[in-house]
Amino acid sequence: MANLLENPLWEAGIYQLEESDPVMGGEEGIDNLQAKQLANRTGWLKQKHEEEAAKTATHGQRLDRHHEALRLFDQALSNHGQTLQTHGETLTQHGDTLAQHGTAIGSNTQKINNLESRATMPVGAIMFFPGSTAPPGYLKMNGATISRAAYADLWAFAQNALAPGNDTANYPGLFGEGDGVTTFKLPDTRGLFPRFWNDGAFGDEDYYRAAGSLQSGKVGYHGHSTTAMQLAINLDVNVGTNGYLEENKADTPGWKVDYGSVGMLESGNAARAWGENRPVNVALLGCIKY
Repeated sequence: MANLLENPLWEAGIYQLEESDPVMGGEEGIDNLQAKQLANRTGWLKQKHEEEAAKTATHGQRLDRHHEALRLFDQALSNHGQTLQTHGETLTQHGDTLAQHGTAIGSNTQKINNLESRATMPVGAIMFFPGSTAPPGYLKMNGATISRAAYADLWAFAQNALAPGNDTANYPGLFGEGDGVTTFKLPDTRGLFPRFWNDGAFGDEDYYRAAGSLQSGKVGYHGHSTTAMQLAINLDVNVGTNGYLEENKADTPGWKVDYGSVGMLESGNAARAWGENRPVNVALLGCIKY
């Protein structure tokens, strides 16, 4: 029993046996024509597959060529459909694996960036920036209510810096508890000068002040020298001898005003007169690291 002679070439079509065809075997027999055509196609596809595989230098390129060869097999041979499906599933699994690796790499990169950032600036650190927008990794200290879950590290830091009784109005330098379940409030330092906490260093009126608390403005004891003056408003007047206007010298209510007959001392409405005492300053954006 001899085998069919195969010629690796692409047959344009597969002959359909007709009812009128005679039963004829042998090398040129009509009954062997279909098998020869299919064998020729298979040989051609095999040859192409081997040629393409030989050209492939990397594993990725070999997968691409193999996929193309499988596509041609699918078009030419319907009985290879199950094999192609199996190969397709394998390629999908490879794709899923690559996607998982990509996701893992991206996640690790973000973790590395976070670690590098925290190595240089810890969570809860306060910084001042020009402009009106907080840079990446920072939030404005504007009293905003934010998510405990989204800013878990900052919420963990806030546990040791919560305003007593959730009184953020009198403790703007501390955190608020938000809704008590899912949110918390940032410190609100807008328009305020920072001052280092006394922490028991000096025995003055600031000695008992709590960290993060608000302190109103105050004018220190001072005197204004004049030769003669009169008070512009009705106050308790104490007769003096040195020609001074004295304010709260003994930290008791009222003023001490030396008497006189002419002249008047007042703040006026000039450009530098206002309802607060302040030095020359610049407005910067207060932010906190999260």
